[in-house]
Amino acid sequence: MKILAVIGSPRGKGQGSRIVEKVEKKMKRLGKLDFEYLFLKDADLKLCRGCFLCISKGRKFCPIEDDANKIEEKIGNTDGVILSSPGYVYNVSWLMKNFIDRFAYSNHRPQFFDQKLMLIANSGGAGMEETIDAMRNTFGVGPEIVDEITYMSPPWDLTDKAAVKQDNTVDKAAANFYNSILNGEREVPGLH
Repeated sequence: MKILAVIGSPRGKGQGSRIVEKVEKKMKRLGKLDFEYLFLKDADLKLCRGCFLCISKGRKFCPIEDDANKIEEKIGNTDGVILSSPGYVYNVSWLMKNFIDRFAYSNHRPQFFDQKLMLIANSGGAGMEETIDAMRNTFGVGPEIVDEITYMSPPWDLTDKAAVKQDNTVDKAAANFYNSILNGEREVPGLH
């Protein structure tokens, strides 16, 4: 089983990365897997120019030369993808927004049907649901979204009860993600 975690924090190894590490640890207790991190702050992913060529002709016609093709290949060669972004003003980080923009063609040219997707948003308080919402359509109807984690990470310590509750949520989501990939079954799409 291969997992690619795309980390959208400008800090890199911030709170979102630590949440993903908890997911990785839980999944590795369940079975063998390869886990790779892609820190968007270190990726050569230039800003979208809005030329529309990726949508009208296909991804290979994008005039921007950067790591987008390599990233697309990595995603296509995994069983599961985790997108993690901090919530900034009720939205994803600029790095994750650029990632979403660069893969917008997936909404018009669906792909990644064999991959499962987990979304993780963390924030010091509000805006996590909006951050998740922003990531939901990153790949259009391609991968199945198996689970979503919202994780409060304020600059002060949480109560023990709140911390345990969040960790239990992460453990359950990680197990669900792992088992969904292992079973390989895809939820049948509906109208609602």
